[in-house]
Amino acid sequence: METKVLVASIDKLENQDLYDYYYEKMPVYRREKIDRYKFDNDKRLSLGAGILLMRAVEAEGFNFDDLKIALTEFGKPEITNLKNIRFSLSHSKSRVMCAISENEIGCDVELKKNADFSIVQRFFANSEIDYLKQECTKPEFLDDFFRIWTLKESYVKAKGMGFYIPFDSFAIDISSEKPYLDDIMLRDSCQFHEFDIEEEYKYSCCSICTYEEKIVPQIVEF
Repeated sequence: METKVLVASIDKLENQDLYDYYYEKMPVYRREKIDRYKFDNDKRLSLGAGILLMRAVEAEGFNFDDLKIALTEFGKPEITNLKNIRFSLSHSKSRVMCAISENEIGCDVELKKNADFSIVQRFFANSEIDYLKQECTKPEFLDDFFRIWTLKESYVKAKGMGFYIPFDSFAIDISSEKPYLDDIMLRDSCQFHEFDIEEEYKYSCCSICTYEEKIVPQIVEF
């Protein structure tokens, strides 16, 4: 099974009829998750992520309604009755993202909003701080900040532990053509991918595997 990445805008889900159509297609656990959100945009984001997972699973020949999903001890959702499929979901502002793979996988999308160097100093590893310190007054700072952030986020999600892995406990080097873990003992254990789909958002994913994949993201319309 090849790793697949799907992304979409949730703007069309502002149409109540379309929202209701997809909401009815969601399994009970997903509806309950959607319903727990207070704000309409958060509900649409949760629904949009569910739609992408449904599309991805059904493209592999499985029935979305048959999935049994449970949370691990670290809070990561996993499919318990299909051991050869892993997935990761992410959303930000009005974009949703889904990665599905036979490998452990993590993905992250972030709106490139304002970020300052104090966030870097608080969360990032020393080598990342040194790298971004050289750019803190340059236009490329914002883009590189979100490159590192989404790559780190995708890595901890792929490892299945989220923020139980402190962001400053590992570093990602983006100085070369392809980003990599700045730890020679771990470097060959994962593959990072970045997708330049639109200027306002940064998309990344990480696959825990020792071979290199070529991933072309699919733009999904609701």
